[in-house]
Amino acid sequence: MHAFSSRFLGVCAGLASFALLAACNATPIRIHASRAALLGARVLWRPTKAVDDAERWWGIELDGSRVSGDDNQDLAAGERLELDNTSFFGPGRVASDYELTQTTLAAVFGRDVQHELSLSVLAGVGFQELELELSSAALRAQDRSSWGGVFLGAEFQWTPPERVWGLGARVTCTGNLKGDFEQLQRIEAGLSLRPSAALGVFVGWGWSAYDALPDVGSDIELRTNGPALGLRVDL
Repeated sequence: MHAFSSRFLGVCAGLASFALLAACNATPIRIHASRAALLGARVLWRPTKAVDDAERWWGIELDGSRVSGDDNQDLAAGERLELDNTSFFGPGRVASDYELTQTTLAAVFGRDVQHELSLSVLAGVGFQELELELSSAALRAQDRSSWGGVFLGAEFQWTPPERVWGLGARVTCTGNLKGDFEQLQRIEAGLSLRPSAALGVFVGWGWSAYDALPDVGSDIELRTNGPALGLRVDL
């Protein structure tokens, strides 16, 4: 009887340890989506075109963007995703749908070279919101998270003389300095069309990398790339 009790307690302790380990080691939610369209609008206010002979200038930029898509993640036996207190256990496939929006407000410091090449750096704040849904054959979970952080970036634009088109690229990074680790990195490159001095359209390709390490639930690893389309207004 004593041996049976000891064996029974040992089995229970093992099961409890396994459950605790599973609860602590949730598998990251990995979303790698291609052909995810990046849509945005950008307003730049420049109080003066140049403040000296070197064509230096500054301005304030307000930018908004949105990217959405879906993906599937295959879980092996023993793996588990957790979102909004809902657990998805492997083996099996979990479908994901997401929408990531970002709004930034930044000071821009630039320099124009011979009115063809424009180089600028950006520093300000960014606000991000991620809507995420996971679903399997038997379960469904939804979560919405938002955070603000420091926004940094760099951009270049090249416009040939007397042309309404140009080439450009932009690299930005936003990080949360408080609470959970969260960051968003983005690269955009493509063609700018400027039918007028105040209005422009950007057509190109965009890459996004979003990472979040929450205290509760699975980590989030979101990678997207796809066509980028944006409207730009210069004031």
